[in-house]
Amino acid sequence: MSANGTSGSGSGYYGGGSGGGIYLTCRTFIGNTNGLLRANGGAGNRYGGGGGRIAVWRMYDNSAGAVSNYVNAGTGPSGTGAVGTVVWRWLPAPGTIVSFR
Repeated sequence: MSANGTSGSGSGYYGGGSGGGIYLTCRTFIGNTNGLLRANGGAGNRYGGGGGRIAVWRMYDNSAGAVSNYVNAGTGPSGTGAVGTVVWRWLPAPGTIVSFR
């Protein structure tokens, strides 16, 4: 699954687009060594775009850590964007009461 930013182009000072967001919620996450989640920033002819965000919420995980995640910053001759974030969290079991303050 990919949500990469596009590259800046043209004769002006164009920056790369930021990476997008991937948000998954599932009961059972099943992945393999070919699994790939990407939200990279695009390259720019001046500045690179920032990396995107990936969040995966699951109750059970059968992927054995085999899925790769990328939220790299885009590059440019004047500067590189900031890297993105990746969050893997567990969903509470049905009937669980969660309280936030």
